Amino acid sequence: MEGPVDVQQSALLPGAPLQASIPGNPADPVSWWLSGSQGVYPLLASQSTVFDGNLPLVLPGGEYTLFSCDNASSAQHCFSSPVFVALGGLWHSGTDPFAVYQRQGLLPLFSRGTLGQGQTIALYGQSQLSLQDVSLFDALYGLPAPALTIVTPQGSAGIPAAGSGAAGLEVAADVEWAHALAPDAKILLYLYPPATDGVLQSADLAIQAGATALSISYGAPISGSTASWNASLQQDATQGLAIFAASGDAGQETPAYWPTASPAVVSVGGLSYTSSGTTYWDGASGKGGYGVSLSEATPAWQGQAGVTAGRTFPDVSMLASHVPVVVGGQLVTASGTSFAAPQWAAVWALLQQSYAASHHGAQLTAAPGPTLYAVALHQSATAAAFPAAVGPGPHFSAQTGWGAPDVQRLIQAVDALAQPAPSGLPSVSGGQP
Repeated sequence: MEGPVDVQQSALLPGAPLQASIPGNPADPVSWWLSGSQGVYPLLASQSTVFDGNLPLVLPGGEYTLFSCDNASSAQHCFSSPVFVALGGLWHSGTDPFAVYQRQGLLPLFSRGTLGQGQTIALYGQSQLSLQDVSLFDALYGLPAPALTIVTPQGSAGIPAAGSGAAGLEVAADVEWAHALAPDAKILLYLYPPATDGVLQSADLAIQAGATALSISYGAPISGSTASWNASLQQDATQGLAIFAASGDAGQETPAYWPTASPAVVSVGGLSYTSSGTTYWDGASGKGGYGVSLSEATPAWQGQAGVTAGRTFPDVSMLASHVPVVVGGQLVTASGTSFAAPQWAAVWALLQQSYAASHHGAQLTAAPGPTLYAVALHQSATAAAFPAAVGPGPHFSAQTGWGAPDVQRLIQAVDALAQPAPSGLPSVSGGQP
């Protein structure tokens, strides 16, 4: 440690303004966080040598250490000072953004300033969004305001009001959780009436806007040929768009749902957090969707994991149980893979930012499906990008795929695969964006 943080207040309430500073060059990226007995809480409202923001409203009371580290190119300098939070926060759980940061290996990335800068996440929705809901969610968890653009490609007629039913909950969750995991990424929200399937158009528009990833919480049973739809999504994927689709909330899906069963997307299933790790989300109100699309051949990259019956989903998973979301002005908890898909879109944005930083601005152009399978099939037990899949031979689960990632290790593994590969190992490629 270089010395103390200059803190103007040493006893604070949750949500209270905090002003602090460290010496150094204001141009150097700086990370701020609180560390206490109940966990680590990033302060994401500032990335400079002066912090002028608010503590999260959900911050538990107790003694903390306020840390700040710069990321100067020559050497990193860290500072710390004690801070006391006088009262417990309004509400805190083991499934909020702070829990995901800690469980999924995001804190080391945040401490280096990897927050999604320069990336754009596209979201597909079928309900209007309340900006007040988003602002309240951000205040609760100490997040900066998002760079959010809402687009209605076919007009606003027929789009339900904000907070309406399941679609309203999904739109709020999409924006709030994509923003929570990639706070500095831009967000494009494409809204369509429920009677209109705008998935293909939203993917095309996302490509035109330079989006890194697209999250889709929509799905419908496959009742005929999806070849032309899949071809359209595959074309978008070859142009650099990573598409993540929720796997559904009804357990084994028969028939399979589209687009999550499309070989052109990464299907995202649901997990619950336990005291020792994660488990398949199997709740009273729903369970993570999984299954096999018999109308789709097994992709070659999925066959390497021992899958032979057809396109099997999900590919990966993320937290989907008892997840907090602000909708209709209220903080509620809900469950569903609609929470998991936007988290993965944010993870991909962080991966692309990190990849560009270490590859002279180049963007990873390899398709995410084959890339994630290559990482999972060649990971080591000591540095596993998918901790739940460690073991002799592929540990691909029919219900959760490869599971949830350690994001820092995932990024390191993808970067390693992008290097010239030793004989017998796969490689992924990057190119200029």
